[in-house]
Amino acid sequence: MRTWLDGVLGGRHFAEHGYDSAHLDELPGVGYDAATAVARGLELLDQVVLACGDRAAEVMVAYVVVLAGTGEFERAAPAFGDLAAAWDALTPPELYVLPRWSGPYPVEEYRRSYPAGVAVAPVGVYHAYYRCHRQGDALGFTRAVHVEHHPG
Repeated sequence: MRTWLDGVLGGRHFAEHGYDSAHLDELPGVGYDAATAVARGLELLDQVVLACGDRAAEVMVAYVVVLAGTGEFERAAPAFGDLAAAWDALTPPELYVLPRWSGPYPVEEYRRSYPAGVAVAPVGVYHAYYRCHRQGDALGFTRAVHVEHHPG
């Protein structure tokens, strides 16, 4: 994962847009299996966090699992044990790398801690939350579970 992270941080997309991401099925050398994608993504998140090393103060690594939905606003999040069954299999989970302190991101959203909000990371902690949001002129809402890394 270090090679992927180095490529992201030195890449054109990150330089021009301030972030980069990859769906799990796009990551080189990672065997993608939809049946284990959600759990495998959490393992890869740990690897990327460890690869960040000293850069973790400036760069945030996040993991997003898009959930199946109707496009309607939904406050209800799936139970934590049901997350693997609730994700939208047409959208593989995604790893993000972005500046830790980025500017405002205009979006209409509802968010709450998920399931308890904080979990131990290999270094620091993870903050997890359920999010139902739409941005810009989008008609429908997107539901997802986000896991963000924060250094100790």
